[in-house]
Amino acid sequence: MDYCPLMPMQVEMVSPGPDLIAIVTAFATLLVAAAGAWIAGNQVRAARNALKINLFDRRFAVYQCASRTLLSINSTGIATPDMQAEFLQGTSGARWIFDDDVHALLNTEIFDLMIELNNADGMMISARDRADRSNWRAIALDLKKQALPMHARLNILCGPYLKLSH
Repeated sequence: MDYCPLMPMQVEMVSPGPDLIAIVTAFATLLVAAAGAWIAGNQVRAARNALKINLFDRRFAVYQCASRTLLSINSTGIATPDMQAEFLQGTSGARWIFDDDVHALLNTEIFDLMIELNNADGMMISARDRADRSNWRAIALDLKKQALPMHARLNILCGPYLKLSH
């Protein structure tokens, strides 16, 4: 066929075969799925870290309450009913976030010390003679001296729980 300038040229469009379209579509689907899996993995890690931080915050709040109480007892030698109520409120969740040793220290030893100290203080105030007052003062002083070793035990028992790592 001769070339004629008046006759339009026929151009054939060559389209990619169906195999190439299927491969590109499958690759795009795979790429979207991989991106979704990466996002989901990051969300799982973020949620896990948020739970760790939340648990740490709750444990630290209980530790601070107990530590503050023991240091106050050590410095003042008194444990008022208000202090006892604040201590109970501040350590109420310890059973669920610490082991039995920490829970026993908080709810048995420290709280019992607070009650005994408050009772000794009340008996010292209400004692009629000087000998009784001196006796109750000595008992209160002995009880006060127990606060510092209890604080050291609290630090040892709570130490492993007060570490934050990712």
